[in-house]
Amino acid sequence: MRGAQKLCSAAEFERARKSRDRRADTLFVLQWVGNSGPEARIGMAVSARAVGGAVGRNRVRRLIRESFRLRRGQLPAVDAFITARAGARAASNAEIFASLGRLWQEIPSGQ
Repeated sequence: MRGAQKLCSAAEFERARKSRDRRADTLFVLQWVGNSGPEARIGMAVSARAVGGAVGRNRVRRLIRESFRLRRGQLPAVDAFITARAGARAASNAEIFASLGRLWQEIPSGQ
Protein backbone atom coordinates (compact mmCIF):
# COMPACT_ATOMS: atom_id res chain seq x y z
CA MET A 1 0.00 0.00 0.00
CA ARG A 2 1.42 3.37 -0.99
CA GLY A 3 1.82 6.18 1.52
CA ALA A 4 -0.81 8.26 -0.27
CA GLN A 5 -3.39 5.59 0.57
CA LYS A 6 -2.81 5.72 4.34
CA LEU A 7 -3.67 8.20 7.04
CA CYS A 8 -0.30 9.36 8.31
CA SER A 9 -0.58 12.22 10.78
CA ALA A 10 -2.27 12.24 14.16
CA ALA A 11 -4.54 15.03 12.93
CA GLU A 12 -5.77 12.90 10.01
CA PHE A 13 -6.48 9.98 12.35
CA GLU A 14 -8.35 12.21 14.81
CA ARG A 15 -10.42 13.82 12.06
CA ALA A 16 -11.59 10.41 10.80
CA ARG A 17 -11.98 8.95 14.30
CA LYS A 18 -14.18 11.79 15.51
CA SER A 19 -16.49 11.62 12.50
CA ARG A 20 -20.16 11.00 13.18
CA ASP A 21 -20.43 8.90 10.01
CA ARG A 22 -19.94 5.38 11.33
CA ARG A 23 -21.12 1.82 10.93
CA ALA A 24 -20.31 -1.17 13.09
CA ASP A 25 -20.82 -4.88 13.45
CA THR A 26 -19.48 -7.48 15.88
CA LEU A 27 -15.99 -7.45 14.34
CA PHE A 28 -15.23 -3.85 13.33
CA VAL A 29 -16.20 -0.21 13.64
CA LEU A 30 -15.84 1.87 10.45
CA GLN A 31 -15.78 5.67 10.66
CA TRP A 32 -15.23 7.95 7.68
CA VAL A 33 -15.02 11.56 6.64
CA GLY A 34 -14.72 12.99 3.13
CA ASN A 35 -11.31 14.12 1.94
CA SER A 36 -10.17 16.48 -0.79
CA GLY A 37 -7.83 13.96 -2.40
CA PRO A 38 -8.45 11.82 -5.46
CA GLU A 39 -8.94 8.50 -3.63
CA ALA A 40 -9.88 6.81 -0.38
CA ARG A 41 -7.33 6.49 2.40
CA ILE A 42 -7.29 4.16 5.40
CA GLY A 43 -6.19 4.16 9.00
CA MET A 44 -6.69 1.42 11.54
CA ALA A 45 -6.55 0.64 15.24
CA VAL A 46 -6.04 -3.01 16.13
CA SER A 47 -5.36 -3.25 19.84
CA ALA A 48 -3.84 -6.06 21.85
CA ARG A 49 -6.78 -5.88 24.23
CA ALA A 50 -9.26 -6.56 21.41
CA VAL A 51 -7.34 -8.98 19.20
CA GLY A 52 -4.51 -10.41 21.29
CA GLY A 53 -0.81 -10.78 20.63
CA ALA A 54 1.31 -9.55 17.76
CA VAL A 55 0.53 -12.48 15.49
CA GLY A 56 -3.23 -11.93 15.79
CA ARG A 57 -2.96 -8.16 15.41
CA ASN A 58 -0.77 -8.46 12.32
CA ARG A 59 -3.18 -11.00 10.79
CA VAL A 60 -6.14 -8.67 11.26
CA ARG A 61 -4.20 -5.66 9.93
CA ARG A 62 -3.12 -7.63 6.86
CA LEU A 63 -6.72 -8.66 6.14
CA ILE A 64 -7.97 -5.07 6.57
CA ARG A 65 -5.34 -3.77 4.14
CA GLU A 66 -6.14 -6.48 1.58
CA SER A 67 -9.89 -5.86 1.81
CA PHE A 68 -9.28 -2.12 1.38
CA ARG A 69 -6.96 -2.74 -1.59
CA LEU A 70 -9.63 -4.81 -3.34
CA ARG A 71 -12.42 -2.24 -2.71
CA ARG A 72 -10.45 1.01 -3.03
CA GLY A 73 -11.50 1.65 -6.64
CA GLN A 74 -15.18 1.47 -5.68
CA LEU A 75 -14.92 3.81 -2.69
CA PRO A 76 -15.47 7.57 -2.83
CA ALA A 77 -12.70 9.95 -1.69
CA VAL A 78 -12.91 9.41 2.08
CA ASP A 79 -10.59 8.96 5.02
CA ALA A 80 -11.72 5.68 6.57
CA PHE A 81 -10.79 4.58 10.08
CA ILE A 82 -11.27 0.93 11.10
CA THR A 83 -11.24 -0.22 14.71
CA ALA A 84 -11.09 -3.94 15.43
CA ARG A 85 -13.43 -5.35 18.08
CA ALA A 86 -12.84 -8.42 20.24
CA GLY A 87 -14.91 -10.60 17.89
CA ALA A 88 -12.18 -10.28 15.23
CA ARG A 89 -9.84 -12.39 17.38
CA ALA A 90 -11.71 -15.65 16.78
CA ALA A 91 -13.19 -14.82 13.36
CA SER A 92 -12.02 -16.70 10.29
CA ASN A 93 -10.45 -14.88 7.36
CA ALA A 94 -13.66 -15.35 5.36
CA GLU A 95 -15.76 -13.85 8.17
CA ILE A 96 -13.43 -10.86 8.41
CA PHE A 97 -13.56 -10.27 4.64
CA ALA A 98 -17.36 -10.56 4.64
CA SER A 99 -17.68 -8.13 7.55
CA LEU A 100 -15.37 -5.57 5.94
CA GLY A 101 -17.12 -5.97 2.58
CA ARG A 102 -20.47 -5.11 4.18
CA LEU A 103 -18.97 -2.10 5.96
CA TRP A 104 -17.28 -0.73 2.82
CA GLN A 105 -20.65 -0.84 1.05
CA GLU A 106 -22.16 1.35 3.78
CA ILE A 107 -20.09 4.37 2.72
CA PRO A 108 -22.38 6.52 0.54
CA SER A 109 -20.91 7.36 -2.85
CA GLY A 110 -21.75 11.05 -2.48
CA GLN A 111 -19.08 11.66 0.14
